[in-house]
This record gives sequence, structure tokens and C-alpha cells, in this order.
Amino acid sequence: MTERHVTLRLIEESIEWLTVMREQAMKRWNVDIPQSVIDNIAFDFSLRGKNGGQAYGYMKLRYNLDIIKLNGADAYCKRTVPHECAHIIQKAMANYNRGTERTLDYSSHGYVWKTIMRGAGLESSRCHNYKTAPVRTTRKFLWAMSNGQTVELTSIRHKRQISGEKNYYCNGVKLTEFIKEVK
Repeated sequence: MTERHVTLRLIEESIEWLTVMREQAMKRWNVDIPQSVIDNIAFDFSLRGKNGGQAYGYMKLRYNLDIIKLNGADAYCKRTVPHECAHIIQKAMANYNRGTERTLDYSSHGYVWKTIMRGAGLESSRCHNYKTAPVRTTRKFLWAMSNGQTVELTSIRHKRQISGEKNYYCNGVKLTEFIKEVK
């Protein structure tokens, strides 16, 4: 499946879940959630790292394509898409129903979110168990010391040593010469 097909599937699945969850929440709590919440939702596929997805307010869904590549779109669409959609509906409820007499628990994974998830027939757990790729690779640089030994520096310390911003020592011995980047 190409990246374009994956993103289109995520958008379609999100809109389906948002529609179902919006209707259920309006019936369950007798609240108003405008259709514009679904119509104006923005999608972002640039999320990286260990987060499966993110709901920004009630207007934006962010998805992690790297996790989908490692774990497959099916598992992701069953778990993460509805999880984030429930956050969107929860936040829209809180935003559009301010000042109502009823006070509900709108915390991230609180009563309202859990009830939305369970109402859709889903497990209401907060953490995923997807395989994730390392976010960063650490670059190392080999330096010679005045006593003939060598030491590795990270990229930040290497840049500081090169620029003269800092002079690093190892066991009281000064670093004298950059040798090479270590792969």
C-alpha cells in the first residue's frame, strides 16, 4: 500500500469514527457538537517518534506513518484512529458545551473519553504496544588525546571542541586532534 493510499484510508476511517462518535455523544449526553467539527478537521501525517497519534484541540489529527510502516495499517486503524477521534469528540464537547449545568470529566483519558470509546465498542486503554523505530541516531567522533589514546565525542561536544567554544579533557588529558567520524 502506497503512502498516499495509507493517508487516504486514515482520513476516511477518521471521518467514519468521528461521525459515529459524534452521534453517540450527542445522544448520550444531550450535547451539541456541530457537523463543522468533522467537516473542518485537519490531518497531519508528520508525527514522528513513539507517539501513535495526537489530537490537537478539536480541529487537527496527527498520525505517525513510521509506526504504520512497521506495524501495518490494519492494526493502526483499529486502535489509534478511533483513540484520537474520541479525543476530538471529547474536546469538541468541552468547547461547545461550556456553561452547561452538568460538569463532566474532560481530562485526556477520563470518564468522557472512556465512555466515548466504550460506546463505540472499543477498548479504552491509553498506551499502544507498537514496534517503533529509533527516533535519533547518535553520531560519534573520534579524537586523539595528547597521551596517544583516543576518545569518542558526541556531535554537540565535537562541534564545541572544533569551534573552540570548549576544550575537553579526559582524565585530565587534553584532546588534541580530530581523527574521524565513527560509524
